[in-house]
Amino acid sequence: WARLERALRGRMPAIKETLCSPASAEQLAVLHSRGLRYIHAIHDGQELALDRFMLAQDNDGVRANRDSVCLGLFGGYSVYNHRVHMRMHPLQISVGIATSWESKFKLGEAHADAIALAGSDRLEIVSVSHSLSRFFAVDCADVLYIHADLGGWEVAAPSLGAWFCEHARRVEDGTHRIGHVLGPESPAEGIMLFPCRVDGEFCSREVTQGIEVVASAVYCPEHPQTFCYSLRFLMHPDAPHASAQLVRRRWLISDGSEEPRHVVGDGVVGMFPVLRRGGGYRDDRQAKQTFSGAASLAKGKEREGWFEYQSFSGPMGSAEGGKFAGDIMFVPGSLAAPTGEPFAVSVAPFRLARAPLLF
Repeated sequence: WARLERALRGRMPAIKETLCSPASAEQLAVLHSRGLRYIHAIHDGQELALDRFMLAQDNDGVRANRDSVCLGLFGGYSVYNHRVHMRMHPLQISVGIATSWESKFKLGEAHADAIALAGSDRLEIVSVSHSLSRFFAVDCADVLYIHADLGGWEVAAPSLGAWFCEHARRVEDGTHRIGHVLGPESPAEGIMLFPCRVDGEFCSREVTQGIEVVASAVYCPEHPQTFCYSLRFLMHPDAPHASAQLVRRRWLISDGSEEPRHVVGDGVVGMFPVLRRGGGYRDDRQAKQTFSGAASLAKGKEREGWFEYQSFSGPMGSAEGGKFAGDIMFVPGSLAAPTGEPFAVSVAPFRLARAPLLF
């Protein structure tokens, strides 16, 4: 806790301010998980601004504070309209959820060995998404599991303590960075679960003609697509072009179970950003359904920092997962006023697979 609080104090004090006081001895006594007792003995969950207005049935207050869901202690991500924000509820609420869905928070026959080791099939809630689509829960032996609406319980970490310490480390060193969880259109910030610390496996980095691309993915069993990915772009100060516009993408997605999938298309999720040397971009967008040249693009807003977007890669046919790689075509200057020949920017391979620890 000390490590995580220190990191939040420096990087995201708004999340630290949501942490509640310790749970009472009586509340802790009902827990079977030793790790969960330790966590709630320091802070009994979070209280978000949204909570108070929901309890008061104040609809105006709910609307004004709905972005506070992005302050979940255990991070989140958004892809199109699919939004996940993992918060830590006070025990009174988490125990209530587990009680009302008693059959859901039990391990099944597939986990017979784990049940024998723990001495019980009972699970206790660690974290819940605001949409109630994604859950983390722990058994009596402190093994952590993740559950999704589309499947059963899967092991997320061998122990809750190891998972909690690793989360603190990731927030501290920036692997889980602070960012606009809902995209550049929203000011709401929170902990981003797309890893951004390059390891050559689950997060890759490549620089081509001064354009840096950082790519990573998140396992999302609560969604039919199973994996979502994030790409971030930045044009360095020493780039050979003053600006360049993204035109086309070409992906190679493989999982070893069948022929690799080739995905080719114009822009990325309907966007054709113009990157500026030294950072920043203009978020030009597709103005018509069919792309037919510069005339079909609507000039967007000028923004600072990285251009980033998220999308789904699709499920993997192999239990070992797969890989995602490709390249993106840019035009120096812009499509409307090119200043040179088009050039390809590489997206270095990164894995689409379940990591040893799931967040």
